[in-house]
Amino acid sequence: YLILRKLTNTKLFNRLLILLQTFSQVSDDVCIYEIKFYKPNSFFREYSYAILLARRILKNFDYDISLARKDRGIKPFVIDMALLFEFYVLGLLSERYKIESVVYQFNAGYGYPDYLIPDLQAVLDAKYKSYQTDYNIDDIRQISGYMRDCRILKKIGAIGDCEIPMLNFIPRGIIIYPDQESDVYDLENLEDVNEYMQPIEKFYKFYKLPIKLPERRV
Repeated sequence: YLILRKLTNTKLFNRLLILLQTFSQVSDDVCIYEIKFYKPNSFFREYSYAILLARRILKNFDYDISLARKDRGIKPFVIDMALLFEFYVLGLLSERYKIESVVYQFNAGYGYPDYLIPDLQAVLDAKYKSYQTDYNIDDIRQISGYMRDCRILKKIGAIGDCEIPMLNFIPRGIIIYPDQESDVYDLENLEDVNEYMQPIEKFYKFYKLPIKLPERRV
């Protein structure tokens, strides 16, 4: 209430007052220990997200607020760089191909591949990581599963019926990752495998494509 009295913005004051009134019947008699073992009630599912936020705040401060580290600040937001890179690559693909020609996060039987391009009969995956070695075996296994998923093969037009697959056909698997030493800024030439992609020698029709991210000089 004392904080509200110091507000000079009438509209904000009224808004906060309404919000606070909605908590008038909410008890502040809470056992911190119970939050750790809280299980959502099916009748009050909307509380689940609030409890999740409470857990994150308490995790930052320890369960006892008095034990909070003095040098630890609370970040206003966290950027999911892997997801941001996915969207960045999606934007590059959309510039090269029509947006309807790029299938993003297709619901396959095995999982959700980042991108499918039926015109190229290719499965693409964006990896926000550094490739110091030739390949990451977990990435190879993941994309190999996509490349043999019946729903994906149907989506890219490789097979008409999963009962009779084209045994001699394997789509291309392309791993796109950031590399500031790369000369590739866009995805204009995905068709030119030999020029723009690095073949992963131990695996058939697997390629890596490093792209340079935009930089801002200060």
